[in-house]
Amino acid sequence: STCSIDGSSNTLSNIGNSSLINSSITINGNTVSLGGSTTVTAVNPYALTIGTGLTGGASYNGSAPVTIAIDSTVATLTVTYCTPTSASNSYYITGFTTTGGASNITNTGTTSGATSAGYSNYTAQSCSQYVGSPINFSITTANGTYTYGFAIWVDWNNNGLFTDAGENVFVSTGGYATSASGSFSVPAGASVGSYRMRVLIDYYSSGPTNPCAFSATGPYGEAEDYTFSVLQPQIPT
Repeated sequence: STCSIDGSSNTLSNIGNSSLINSSITINGNTVSLGGSTTVTAVNPYALTIGTGLTGGASYNGSAPVTIAIDSTVATLTVTYCTPTSASNSYYITGFTTTGGASNITNTGTTSGATSAGYSNYTAQSCSQYVGSPINFSITTANGTYTYGFAIWVDWNNNGLFTDAGENVFVSTGGYATSASGSFSVPAGASVGSYRMRVLIDYYSSGPTNPCAFSATGPYGEAEDYTFSVLQPQIPT
């Protein structure tokens, strides 16, 4: 069976296996027996505990896809991210680049909605930086007459959300503009690994706060997702 943790609907679904009658999962403290076919709706998309009778019993806190053996059945737990939608493809990011990282992204000459209207999935492209170190970024947009607000989030705990403390790593504060640049640092407590980074522009918000949607007026904008890899700090030799 395949089950997925959906960050927007918060539903764990597709658990169907008659051999799991005496087994269970726990979501946010609520234990549910498995067997046949069932759907479990959680308050949050994480805090999943594999219970009795399941191989490799452990807690999976919404991390990147984890494959576990449930008796003779393999289940893959995946995190699904929200995707903003724009009413027009005329408002988009033409370039996102980073500098100063251990490795960097150079994604220029792009057009709107590579994946869907207002959203582009570029997670195959990644940058990396060491714990506690800064990385610089630059965002450019289409059509020099349009101005935007800008924001960047990194899902530092891989739980499918961008709303946890410290995950909004940049938001524009100087009013609308055609481009933005700046820097942010990898948190001192970040774990080594790969994380989802979202870059968003909003035509009707000078300081976007919602990583899942553009301003209700319109809505016009684009979000692009990338991969941000955190590296262990280098030890001087």
